Amino acid sequence: MQHYFVFLVLLLLTQQNVWAQQDCLNDPSCQHTKSMLLEASRQWDNQYTGINTNKRCDSLDILHYTVILDMSDHVGQEVIGSCAVRFKTKKKNVQALPLDLLQFQVDSVLMNGVKLVFDYNDTLLNIHFAAQISPEKEQTLRVYYQGHPHRDKQWGGFYYKEDYAYNLGVGFGADPHNYGRAWHPCFDNFKERATYTFHITTKNEQRAHCNGYLQSENKLDGLTTRVWQQKEPIPTYLACIAVGDYVTIKQNHEGVAGAVPIELAANAADTADLKKSFVNLKKAIAAYEYWYGPHRWAKVGYSLVPFRSGAMEHVSNIAYPIKSANGTLKREHLMVHELGHSWWGNLVTCATAQDMWINEGMASYSEDLFWEYTYGWKRYIEDVKSNHYNVLKVAHQQEKGYRPISGVPHEYTYGIHVYDKGAAVAHNMRWYMGDEAFRKGLHFITKEYAFQNLTTAGFRDALITSTGIDMNPFFDDWIFRGGFPHFEVEGFVTTAKNEAYAVQLEIRQKLVGRTVYFKEVPLQVTFLDDNWNKFQAVVPVSGALDSVTVQVPFEPTSILINEEHRLNQARYDEELRFNSTDAASTTASIQLKDLDIEELVVRKQSDSTWLHLQHHPVPPSIRQIPAGYTISKNHYWTIDGVLSKDFDAEAIVKNHGKWDADLTENGTDSLVLLYRPSPNVAWQIHPNFTKDNYFNKTIFTFSILKGDYAFANGIVPAQVYKAEKELRFARFKTAQKGKDLKVELATTTKQKACVELYNLAGVVVYEKCTLLSTNIKTLNVNTASFQKGIYFLKVRNKKGKVFKVKRVVL
Repeated sequence: MQHYFVFLVLLLLTQQNVWAQQDCLNDPSCQHTKSMLLEASRQWDNQYTGINTNKRCDSLDILHYTVILDMSDHVGQEVIGSCAVRFKTKKKNVQALPLDLLQFQVDSVLMNGVKLVFDYNDTLLNIHFAAQISPEKEQTLRVYYQGHPHRDKQWGGFYYKEDYAYNLGVGFGADPHNYGRAWHPCFDNFKERATYTFHITTKNEQRAHCNGYLQSENKLDGLTTRVWQQKEPIPTYLACIAVGDYVTIKQNHEGVAGAVPIELAANAADTADLKKSFVNLKKAIAAYEYWYGPHRWAKVGYSLVPFRSGAMEHVSNIAYPIKSANGTLKREHLMVHELGHSWWGNLVTCATAQDMWINEGMASYSEDLFWEYTYGWKRYIEDVKSNHYNVLKVAHQQEKGYRPISGVPHEYTYGIHVYDKGAAVAHNMRWYMGDEAFRKGLHFITKEYAFQNLTTAGFRDALITSTGIDMNPFFDDWIFRGGFPHFEVEGFVTTAKNEAYAVQLEIRQKLVGRTVYFKEVPLQVTFLDDNWNKFQAVVPVSGALDSVTVQVPFEPTSILINEEHRLNQARYDEELRFNSTDAASTTASIQLKDLDIEELVVRKQSDSTWLHLQHHPVPPSIRQIPAGYTISKNHYWTIDGVLSKDFDAEAIVKNHGKWDADLTENGTDSLVLLYRPSPNVAWQIHPNFTKDNYFNKTIFTFSILKGDYAFANGIVPAQVYKAEKELRFARFKTAQKGKDLKVELATTTKQKACVELYNLAGVVVYEKCTLLSTNIKTLNVNTASFQKGIYFLKVRNKKGKVFKVKRVVL
């Protein structure tokens, strides 16, 4: 019987695909959707997507469940009860009602006082009608059952622990994932919705909390029976029960459509900490009502349970771990994530597990909207970036490729692409649409599809309908296909025009994890000059190389792509600001190790400096590389911003793992650092870096200059190594005297040395070999013919290795 059922489901799925193709024959829009759904499946290697029982809903409609359970036996961990199912048939000649029920003893099934014949294989309860059922006429049957509720082998199902009994409505290892069948007979899929009545009997000192509102509570013979009514229709995986020694904290929030009741259930000893951890719950409700629309359920409810691995978003009664309500805000993200499901997952539900990003990706992005509403934009963008960088770093490793967030196979329904990349894509959707249209579209969806399910294509079409924005390019690129784009300025030309400047940009798109270029991407471009003037524009970019012209009110010295991180792309960024009041030798904390820069130390500055650091996980441009050098195929950096005139800082790179694997197969002896001031000029050896070996690590320390950086293999200049024997300087001073640069040197011991002055191109523009001693040696360097800018004064030994370096600005 079990094998027959699986065969039937697969047959229905095959028929569904055939019907969908037939429906699309004369509809180009539908044909495009079909092709993108197939593309998403292909990018997941056409992996198994799980059992789908949605076709049942074409013949039968479940209207209401009445679940009556005796939950007084915690020791035996057994439930005894019944479930009345009110339903109607949609077609003629429906012979049976198939219900999902997992490993219970079914005692009997009654309908109109008559026992019905049924087949049951511990998974599917197939109930045969005694007579012909008239279509659209409501019927009710009752299933009497008992046994031990099932717990999933990975996550979810029914739990007994200490004095608690509760369910988690999905099973990560179950197929299908819906897990209402773990404790009552039902149509267990994402599509079918029904209302509920719960009659739950417990020991007197305990209370049962379920979906909806409490209708009554009766005490008799040492037992308490509570009746809960869930009036809005919900999928079975969102039905719930939580039994414990509960007291209830009741609050109210004034929502956009009236009062929103709040009920927090916990053991009396846990209520003080619960209140502290949930202090921002009302702000979260306000944030989501602003972005998504009114809260539509009977209450906002949480019941604390002794579970340590997440929470479950049951409608109006979230199962929430006791350890996360510990009096701090450290797990606040979990509280607001589950609340976000009141709109995404609960109010609007994914049609299939393949569309799970609608539930979990949007709930994960809800965390970010809460951060913004409660703590401000800075906290929002920090979390957006942190989440996205983790996706860039590990998602393709955990799930074996750069995958789309649609068409997700059964194995990865609750994986990193669905949750974290789903949130990253939602951030991008907001940027593509703009805040006003994004909000308008989400309000439309939660209103028009309230208490319904929605496909990915349906989500897209609803946004188009409500805003008039063509969302096809976005969904094709970000949802139906995997991978990421990377955008960089490959070259630019600035032309004075009246009182402004026309800046023609060549923007190169590179790809990570895909071969199809993104189209119509709205890129934020920021123009800066050294006087802190700033101008921003948004330009649409498509294809491998696109050319755009922007009118800028000043002549820019820096051009940044995606400076405010409005778009999650294949790049890591960090901003650092240094003030004139900061102490000398300030060490900046590089929080994002994905920048692959270990430290940044400021040696000198007299005014404020703002740095924008970018780590690009793509090959750098290979144009104009020094002869004999092989540049990295994996990554490069850009350091840009507004630097004070005397800003002197060093960056340190210590790790050369996966990023430099193509250059270090034979060790790091030939590893050098290349640099270019802008995309318009050639790569060169960085004019001032040192290379050291320490505990089997090759450490590069280099001066911070505006421009691009990349590792390469080739001849390593001697002056990048420090002299083995340290030379102590009693005096090392420079001063500009008219056309001369005055250099004063004194050392604690005698040493023959060469004094060299290098320009930014790495060219020696002055050299003098002399004997240094305790007596001050004065050198006058005529700089009349030198261009203004940054130079490096180096003192080296006869082997070319460096004793000391000083940055000089002429």
